[in-house]
Amino acid sequence: MPSPTNNSSDDEQVSIAVDFGGTKTAAARLVGPRIVERLQIETIAAATPDEHFGSFIGLIDNLRIDSTTSLGVAVSGRVDKLGRWSTMNNETFNGFSEYPLQEALQAQFDRRVTVMNDGVAASWGEYNCLSVQDRPDSFLYITVSTGVGGGLILNSRPFISEQGLAGHLGFLTSRLASSNCGSGRTATLESVASGTAIGRDGSTDEDTPSTGRNVYERHAAGDEDATAVVERSAKAIATAIADVRALLDIPLFAIGGSVGLADGYIDLVRQYLEDEPTLFRAQIVPAKLGADSALIGVVSNLVIEN
Repeated sequence: MPSPTNNSSDDEQVSIAVDFGGTKTAAARLVGPRIVERLQIETIAAATPDEHFGSFIGLIDNLRIDSTTSLGVAVSGRVDKLGRWSTMNNETFNGFSEYPLQEALQAQFDRRVTVMNDGVAASWGEYNCLSVQDRPDSFLYITVSTGVGGGLILNSRPFISEQGLAGHLGFLTSRLASSNCGSGRTATLESVASGTAIGRDGSTDEDTPSTGRNVYERHAAGDEDATAVVERSAKAIATAIADVRALLDIPLFAIGGSVGLADGYIDLVRQYLEDEPTLFRAQIVPAKLGADSALIGVVSNLVIEN
C-alpha cells in the first residue's frame, strides 16, 4: 500500500494514530508515514464518550507510547477548532456534544495531540499520496461506509471549519432519499447511500435486517433487488459529486470506505456521473490508502493547523 509523498527530515518520527469509526476503532504505530504495527477493536455504539476515551487510551498504551512519540486521533463526528468532539448521527452512536477530546488527550499524555474528523484526516492522507504534479489546489475525499462522510482540501490545505461541520457530505439532501436521518434532517445522502442504508433498504426479512455487506454480496451474485439498492447508492454519490463540483469546482475526488472500495462500486459512480452535463463531471479515483487513510493523515507531519 503506498505511503504519502513526504520528503521532510521528520520522516522517521514515531507516531501513534487512532481512527474511531462506526464499526471499528483502529490504532497504529507508524515510523514516518509507514504503519509498522496495528490494533483493532469493535466500536461500541452505545458507549459514553468517557468510555470511548478509555478505549483510545488502552489502544495507545498497548502500542507503547513514550515521551518522543507524536499522537493523533481521528474520530467520526464533528470536531471543532477547539478539539471538542460531537456526534452527528445519533442512530450510529449514543449522542453527545462538545466532549473536550483534545484537552483530555493532552492532559493524559502530556503532549500536543492532533484531533481531527476522520474524513478530514483521510482527505489529508490521500492528498499527500498524490504526486506533487498531480495535486490540484482543491480535492475531496468521500467515504462510503457505515455512514457517508468526507474531507475537503482547499487551496492545498485541509479545511477545518469553526464548528467542524465542513465536509459532512452525508448530510446534504438527496433527491433519491426519502427517509429520516439520524442527523435530524430528512432525505439525506447518508440515509440512501451508506452501508447502513443499503442494509436497511435491501433487507428481505423485517425480523432479521441485512447488513450492507450482505446486500452487496447479493448484488454481486446477480440479485436484481439488491442491485437496485446498490445502484441507487452509487447514483446518489454521483449526484452529490456533481453538486460539489458546481459549488466548489473541485476537479478530483477520491472514494474510500468499505462500500466505496467494494468491487465495482466506483465504476457505478463513474457511470452515473456520465449522466451529468460535462461541466459537472470530475475525475474519481479509489482511495490509495484503503482503510489506513485517516490513520496516516492524522499524524502526517504536513498537517497544517488552521
